[in-house]
Amino acid sequence: MMIVADSAQKVRPYIDDLYERYIFCDTETTGLSPAEGDKIVEFCFYETDRYGDRISELHTLVNPRRPIPQVVVDIHGIDNAKVADAPVFADIAPDISAFLTRAGLPKEKQCIVIHNADFDVGFIENEMRLCPDFADFKLSDYADIIDSVHTSRRLYPSQRASLNAVCERLQIDTSARTLHGALLDCQLLAEAYVGMCHLLQERQRERLASVDQFEYDGPMPTALVPLTSQEVGKHTDILGKLKERDGGSLDTLMDTDNEGDPDDGNEYESLGMGA
Repeated sequence: MMIVADSAQKVRPYIDDLYERYIFCDTETTGLSPAEGDKIVEFCFYETDRYGDRISELHTLVNPRRPIPQVVVDIHGIDNAKVADAPVFADIAPDISAFLTRAGLPKEKQCIVIHNADFDVGFIENEMRLCPDFADFKLSDYADIIDSVHTSRRLYPSQRASLNAVCERLQIDTSARTLHGALLDCQLLAEAYVGMCHLLQERQRERLASVDQFEYDGPMPTALVPLTSQEVGKHTDILGKLKERDGGSLDTLMDTDNEGDPDDGNEYESLGMGA
């Protein structure tokens, strides 16, 4: 069977049908390692439908209560002056928990998509666990975590997997991204992830179509099928009747055949009992 798509019909790209809720997440920080005291300075949850259209968001600057090095200010543009009046992370921890649970879905029904997930998950879990009410917090207890870097590498093996590089391949406009920013990066990631999922779906459809069109010109495979006791009984009965009719000459004929090639002749098939 061959499925031919109507070229006039355009299917709007979407993520998949696996989840009921899609959340994109990004953070900006004071450095690379929460173990060395680095903190979050910007946080964003960005919820979309399966087409990547915005539903809601939780976005805020965060006061890290420590100096922000100039080397990272040059990356995201957030300095200590910008976060001076921002809430500390402990103030937003309840909002993060509420955002994750407000849909009332089990973790298998919602996903969180993060570009380079280990980095952001490490920071979020470290900050949440510093809050007395969330000492055992684990992000994967609330949703499946999807690292879109892995999705990119599956789609584009051996190529750069940065968010800018992925957007460039998918022809997504990044002109507004002069600096890193949690909200903007979530918006770009949502669009990029929808595009990557669509391309992966197209590849799967092409593979299925190629299987449908495959034609085999070789010999048909054969298999030895064991006879049932009823079939063996019927075969014995037929041989007995033939022996009575031919006065035993059938035994001589069968003994002669068995002395030749063991694959020659098929008594079952000649009697109409072949598989």
